[in-house]
Amino acid sequence: LKEKKQFHPKRTKRMDELANLLQEKFPYVKFSIYPTNWIGNLSNHVYQTNNIIVEIDVDVLDAAFYFLQENFSNTFLSPDQEMYDYYISAQEENIIVTRLHFDAPLYKVNDNYYTPKLEKLIVDLLINDPVILPISYSEMNTIIMNAIDMYSINFSTLARYAKKRNSQKRLNKLHLIGGTKL
Repeated sequence: LKEKKQFHPKRTKRMDELANLLQEKFPYVKFSIYPTNWIGNLSNHVYQTNNIIVEIDVDVLDAAFYFLQENFSNTFLSPDQEMYDYYISAQEENIIVTRLHFDAPLYKVNDNYYTPKLEKLIVDLLINDPVILPISYSEMNTIIMNAIDMYSINFSTLARYAKKRNSQKRLNKLHLIGGTKL
């Protein structure tokens, strides 16, 4: 058995800047922030786009979006594929605000600031709604298989979150059973 490392990528300056703003404005609301290059780094391709995903409690989703949009003009609320294609610039670091799903697997950074665990990123990439990265199904499989080959994955956490997000069938298509690829 080969030794796999834990998934703990470094936070960026922009992530911490956004976290500070959100903690000041919404001190009691749980949120998660991550850059899409955490996922893109697992790809065989180089992506021009680097977005920052801000997931926040659904009760304050609109308020958080408008607050961030006042500070950063390139902020988008849960874009679908068409909106992504037409309005999101590949040359900028865009901010995508979307809802944080209850009981998502997260690492606590401080207070109400969290970052996602790899199991959450895998399931969210499978669903890709709102659009996190504009990628094909085969590229999504490549990213997920690279993640599983490189990092230690808790498959019970992965299965539980996939069930919660109604994506068990998509996860099963990858033939991941008991932590092994078939």
